Amino acid sequence: MKAFKKNPVLSLVIGILMIVASIIFILEVQEIFTIKNFEIGKLISGVVVLGLSYILVFPEFKKRKGNVKFIYFLELAVFIVVGVLGFILPSFGINPVKGYFDTTNWIAIILLVHGLVSLCVSYMSTKPNGLNYVLYLVLYGLGAYLLGSNTISLNVVNWTIITIIAVIGLYLFIIGLMNLKKR
Repeated sequence: MKAFKKNPVLSLVIGILMIVASIIFILEVQEIFTIKNFEIGKLISGVVVLGLSYILVFPEFKKRKGNVKFIYFLELAVFIVVGVLGFILPSFGINPVKGYFDTTNWIAIILLVHGLVSLCVSYMSTKPNGLNYVLYLVLYGLGAYLLGSNTISLNVVNWTIITIIAVIGLYLFIIGLMNLKKR
C-alpha cells in the first residue's frame, strides 16, 4: 500500500483497471458480453488469485527465514497452481483437471492452505495475536466446509469476486485522487 500512496498515478491506473475488470466481469456473468470459447470471468478470477498471492503471501515469503520461509513458499506455490490450473487455463478452454475440481474446490483449497499456514505461523510466533488466530481458524473451517460440501454456487463466487475487485479498485482510485491533490 505504501507504493500506491507514494505514486498516485499508479494507484489511479490500477484502480481504473480493476473497476473496468469488474464491469467486464459483470457483463459476462449477466451474459451480456461473451466471447466464444473464452471466459473473461475465469481469467479475471485467476489474475485476482495471482494478485492476492503477490499481495498476501509474497511479502511474508521475502521477509521470513528458515522453515517458515519454506511454509510460505508452499503456500505461494499452491496459490499459483490454483490460479493457473483452476482459473487461467480453463478460461482459454484448456482444463487439465476437468471433472476433479470445480470453482468451489479451488477456492476451498486456497482458504484451507492460507488458513493452515497462518495458523502454523501464528502458533510459532513469539507474539501471538488471539484475534488473528481465531480468524484463521474460522478461515480454515470455512475452507474445510466448502471442500466437503460443494454447497456454494458459482454465481455466489462470481458476485463475491466482482464485489472485491470493484471495492479494491474504488479504494485505489480514491487514494490516487487524494494523493494527487496533495502534490
